[in-house]
Amino acid sequence: MAMRGVKSLTPLAISLVVLTMVISVGGIMLAQFGNVDVVTNSTTADSIITQGQNALETFGSFFTVIVVVGIGAVLLLLLQVFRRAGMGGGGESMA
Repeated sequence: MAMRGVKSLTPLAISLVVLTMVISVGGIMLAQFGNVDVVTNSTTADSIITQGQNALETFGSFFTVIVVVGIGAVLLLLLQVFRRAGMGGGGESMA
């Protein structure tokens, strides 16, 4: 039963990787848009690009916290699996 819990973390890990990639590509695109002369001549477009860059920077700073909490959850889950296996009952094999 505990191994199902470990396997259920796979979609979470994939989601985190995809989210990181989307944020990275979004940041690159906004940086490139900011370098275009036509866009930077418009104050509205420049404001939108700047706000988008600030939003991505703020959201990106939370990745460290998200990853640390995720790793902590995995470690607690593994600790629970090994504790149950060590008590001699109710634990499942790791194979």
